Formats: sequence, C-alpha cells, structure tokens
Amino acid sequence: MRDKYAVLYNDGNLKAQDFQFECKKEGWIPILVLRDNENKITVPMFRDPKIAHKFMRRNSPENSGLIILIDEDIHQMENNEWNVEYFTFPRRFTNHPEYTIDLEIIEIKNLGFQTYK
Repeated sequence: MRDKYAVLYNDGNLKAQDFQFECKKEGWIPILVLRDNENKITVPMFRDPKIAHKFMRRNSPENSGLIILIDEDIHQMENNEWNVEYFTFPRRFTNHPEYTIDLEIIEIKNLGFQTYK
C-alpha cells in the first residue's frame, strides 16, 4: 500500500504549533483544494512525497505541510462530491485561469503530518 499525500493549507491564521495543539486535538485539518469557476472542488493528491512537497512550495504559503491520508479520508472527500486527482508533476496553480487555490476542512481521527517552512 502506497501512502497518499495531501497538502495542509495555512492561510496565515494558524501557526505551526496550532496544527499540533489545536487541529490534532480537535480532529480537523485544513487542506489545499482547487476551486474551479463553477465552484467544484478538486483535491490534489500525491503518491510521491517529493512531488507533493514541490507542489506545496509552489502553491501554498509558509507554514504549510503534508498529511498522509488513508482510504477512509479519501472516501469522505468523494462523498462530499470533491474530485480527488492524483498529480505526478508539481503544477503551479497560482494565477491559474480556471482554478483558485482555497482550503476545505476535513475531519480526521488520527492525524499524522509534517510541517515545512
């Protein structure tokens, strides 16, 4: 089984320690999503942590990070009618004509993540 990575999204309201003490304790996490012109959500997912990290550095502010998701988390997203797309290249979405970078909250029982500056 290969790990599946999503990008933690920090819009500047959370400090790195907030992920540990607030998000982990309360069982929720903000993840980076792409919102298209019709308000449909795509969740960028990665099987390679190096590609995920490069994507994160290109598309999100400081104090973001990566989170490993399990199949149950991904099914939850699909049940929310979010499109889960696996990326094999760290595409840039800042200033993209069709997508805006945004965040959505997901609830997760056991959080395991690594933050990057």
